[in-house]
Amino acid sequence: MNILVFCFQVMVAILLFVAYPLFLISFIPLWLPLVLTAITTTQLWAAIHEGVHGNLHPNARWNAAMMHTLGLMFGSSAYFLRETHLAHHSYNRTDIELVEVYKGKSASLGIRFSYYFMLTYGLYFFEMLIPWLYLLPSRLQSRIFAISPFLDKVHQKIVRRGLVNRIRVNLVFLMVFGLYLLLVFWGSLAYLFYILLVRGFLISVLDYVYHYRTPAGERLHGKNLRLPSIVSKFILHFNYHGVHHLSPSLPWRALPGQFHSKGYSFEGGFVGAALDQFRGPVGMDQLPRGKQMERLAS
Repeated sequence: MNILVFCFQVMVAILLFVAYPLFLISFIPLWLPLVLTAITTTQLWAAIHEGVHGNLHPNARWNAAMMHTLGLMFGSSAYFLRETHLAHHSYNRTDIELVEVYKGKSASLGIRFSYYFMLTYGLYFFEMLIPWLYLLPSRLQSRIFAISPFLDKVHQKIVRRGLVNRIRVNLVFLMVFGLYLLLVFWGSLAYLFYILLVRGFLISVLDYVYHYRTPAGERLHGKNLRLPSIVSKFILHFNYHGVHHLSPSLPWRALPGQFHSKGYSFEGGFVGAALDQFRGPVGMDQLPRGKQMERLAS
């Protein structure tokens, strides 16, 4: 099944970035590639996510090759995406990853602007941008990453594991791919911008939907969100995110079975949870009390 997903995503990339700009752009309306992008973006990230956890292919080399290919089509370094996601598992709902939470009586204008920018496009923008910092001198890298406690943790792990040069190899392929896109879309760069805008919006809006307004300190917590079964399967059951956080090594096909066997329940619908994020930043005292918070209060 994962091979089919991989081949499907490669076919989508060929349609969007080869067939459309070279042969179809003059008589295919723009809304068709935008709809295709919207339909397939979540599955693309879900497939990369399977590769991050070593579940895209049973052979480690094939898993890595498929993950890096999908990362290129995504527009970022697969090594960087892997380390940031694994750090998310380590620091979920801790002080350095309460992305929607502000301290004090109210959220400042700057906090609100930053929150909505990251929610609507900024997350994807930074996922594409940040790996390029590894072309800078190491001392300057450290200073920039130190601005964000979360990214600083990711950066330290990347350096410790000797991944900097591997990320730079990813960047070579990304540079070639980027130059190719500029060449083939040169007369219609706005079309490429709209495709990336749709992808960026969906990646950014849906990234933290499983953790918005969830208890602080609950590192293993994530929401399981209701979706029609056919849609859930198409996005590789990514909506069973709570199950994934409790058992991150499980492949996507095993998540519904684990959900039902353990007697878990959905914490609302997927679309409703996505829209709920537009309520904006949340004060720490407005978060629900989880088990960890109850223990601290007792």
